[in-house]
Parts: sequence; C-alpha cells; structure tokens
Amino acid sequence: VILIAGLAGCGGSSGNNDVAQTPVLDALSVSGGQTPLYPPFDPTDGRYAIVAQETPASAEQMTARAATEPLVLNASAADGLLISVLGELISSDTDVPLDGVEPGEVIDILVENKQGASSRYEIQFLPADFPVLTTTVLEEGASPGLVYFSFSGPGKQYVAIVDNHGVPVFYRGEEQRVTDFKLHPNGQRSYAVRTGENNQCDRAQTEQVILGPDFEEIRRVTTVDLTHTDPHDFLILDDESYIAMAYDCNVRDATAYGGEPEQVVEDSVIQEVNPSGQVVFEWNSWEKMGIDDQIRPHPTDYAHINSIWEDFDRNLIVSARSSSQVAKIDRVSGEVLWRLGGKSNQFTFVDDPFSHLCGQHTASRLDSGNI
Repeated sequence: VILIAGLAGCGGSSGNNDVAQTPVLDALSVSGGQTPLYPPFDPTDGRYAIVAQETPASAEQMTARAATEPLVLNASAADGLLISVLGELISSDTDVPLDGVEPGEVIDILVENKQGASSRYEIQFLPADFPVLTTTVLEEGASPGLVYFSFSGPGKQYVAIVDNHGVPVFYRGEEQRVTDFKLHPNGQRSYAVRTGENNQCDRAQTEQVILGPDFEEIRRVTTVDLTHTDPHDFLILDDESYIAMAYDCNVRDATAYGGEPEQVVEDSVIQEVNPSGQVVFEWNSWEKMGIDDQIRPHPTDYAHINSIWEDFDRNLIVSARSSSQVAKIDRVSGEVLWRLGGKSNQFTFVDDPFSHLCGQHTASRLDSGNI
C-alpha cells in the first residue's frame, strides 16, 4: 500500500487570507473504524486519520459487522456554507455512509462559501494492520517537522512519515521486517527490508530500498560479492554512490587470538559502491579490529559495526559494539585514525568509574563538532 499526501495547503483557505472570512467546519467525525478520528477535530487542522476495522475471519462476522459498523462520516458547518465529500455535496450534520471507500484511500472534504473561499480537510483511511498512533504530549514549541518510523510486528511491516499528530503523509507496507527509514542529504529516502533468506552464518539477509523525492521506488541495492547486507545503517552520497555494511561470513585462522585454525567468524565489512555498481572502497574488520581487541570477548561476531557516519573530512566514524569502541577510519587507506574505547582506547574517560565504553550504538558527529 502506498499513500502520498500533499505536505502543504491542507486546512488553509484559497483566495482569502482573512481568518475571520475563511469557511471552516464546525464539527467532523467518522465512525465504524478501529479507532475514532484522530487527532480530535479542530477547525484549524486539515489532516486526520482513521484505522480500518480488522478483516472479519468468517462470513458470519462479515455480515454482522456490515450491519452494525459501517464507515459513516458526519460533518457540519454554519448555514450558507457548502460541504463536499469526495466531490459530492452533502447536507450539514447528516450521517453519510462511505461504502465505496477502501483502506489506503484519502477521504477529501471541502467547505466553501458563496465568495469562493474554501478550506480543505483530508482523512487518511489507514489499513487495519497499520499501527494505531497516539500523541500524548504536544506543546507549543514542538518542532513542526515530520517523523520517520519503521514499524515491525505481527502482520505487515510499515515505513511511515507522520506529522506531530501521528497522521501519515506517506506510508508503505512490506511483508518482511523493515528498519532504518530515513531522509538522506541528497533528498532521497531509504529503508532496509529483509529478503526472507539467511547467509551461511544464519544472518538474515536484507536489501536497501531507495525512494526518490516523490516516494517512488528507484532501486534496491545490496553489498557486492559479500555473503550479507546488513540493515543497521546505510548512506547515500551526493553523487548517488552508497555506503553499505555487512556481517560477512568467513572461515578464518584464529589461532593467533586463541581460537581455532578454521573458525567461522562474521567480519564487519563497509563498502562504498558507485552509481555503476563498482566497489570503490572496502574495509574489513579482520585486520583492523580483530578478536583480541574486545573487552567482553565475542569470538564469532567480534566487531559488530552498527553505525557509519561520514565525518566533516569525508572519513568514516563507526561504532563497533562487540569491540566496545568508536573508531575513525581513513576513507582512502582504511587505517584506523583513532579509537575511543576498546582495549586499544586512545582517550581518557574523565570521572567515569568504568573508564571505557561498553556495547555502544549509533555514533555520530554533531554540527558543533562533538561526537
């Protein structure tokens, strides 16, 4: 299911900026859904949502629901104003059955006055398996920006962009688990989705789905010639190259680390792939962040890179959870420039009784220069 909604112009007037002259609804409600209309109606808010009822399991349940829980809209406005629902005029304060509306559609409502000024409202009719979202605190001063979510649970998995009331401006469903939905600096968006397959180390395979500015799917990409593509993190660069990561399954001689001559390990690998699909940079943890560099030994998944950040100088800052260290990697040579945490830590932890990191996640550089 794909829904695309306009990000501007909802709930505003056309041709008249005088709030006193702008026609608005006095009330709006929809019954028959799994949830009531949310957020609670406010004449100045133009966007709402309602989650559809769950699909009945039997014909008897279908009949009973049809008889008792139809989808019904009621809208009212001051005398002299015209109300249209899905392009059809309706009477004020009258129940209007929405028999033909299917989950995934947008219910469009227009209120107009005789001078031609109007306000538009829209209701996202969400599928029954879409998560029910509730805003519990929304105070003055909250950012007006949108929030990116990845929802994984029973049934369909969703990525969604929602406003501060939890009303989606975009959502898309997948059959497999989804993670890491985000906006990249070049205006594209991406999320990771499982393929349903595992590699030799029984690690779930994923692919990165890249969406364009209008939410259209551009392509799906993976690492190149590795046994795995990981969903933890993914970067799209300005030239549409991408940086992906993997827990690549390999047999290594680990005797130097007290292991076996033929030990199965998961190397953390970082790849930069250009728009033509060629690998232009590859970094492997085996030589640079080995098994012996751990505070809490994990002989198989010994590095476990779980985030990548392109620093100001285009070198990479990574978080290695199993090695309990954040490290900076030279983008050309692959050398580790510095290590924060781990056995090879190069920094002093001030007023920290433990004197090191442990199992950290998602290291990033702030605009201030702090990490």
